[in-house]
Amino acid sequence: MKLGEKVRQVVQGVQGDFTLNTEDILFFRGRLCVACDEELQYAILRNAHSSPYAMHPGIYQKVKAEHHYPSRLLQPLKIPEWKWERITMDFVSSFSLTSTKKDDIWVIMDHLMNRSHFLAFRTSYNLQKLPELYIAEIM
Repeated sequence: MKLGEKVRQVVQGVQGDFTLNTEDILFFRGRLCVACDEELQYAILRNAHSSPYAMHPGIYQKVKAEHHYPSRLLQPLKIPEWKWERITMDFVSSFSLTSTKKDDIWVIMDHLMNRSHFLAFRTSYNLQKLPELYIAEIM
């Protein structure tokens, strides 16, 4: 059905999901209706992605598949046999001070058990204190 026919139906009150704004522009559920004209649709997309006001100007061209190196076959991850054999760590910082004056969290995840431990510590801890904390809390 052509857009002109939809406009006529909206004016007659037949189409509930379609509306006209104050400038008689047709919308479907709050979204602008554009004619099935490939050149017009491409021009709108190009303008939206290239304008200085766009959220990510020109970025959409850089992430297309043809701009990436071909990937290799996926390699399976080694499955650990013992708890805490394979871990990952991350630090989350800048929290409010707790009653024990700790403001950072050390996240340690065990891949075999798929469990995480969250250890609170102070930003002022030196590197020698972290292994002691690991042994005391994890081991």
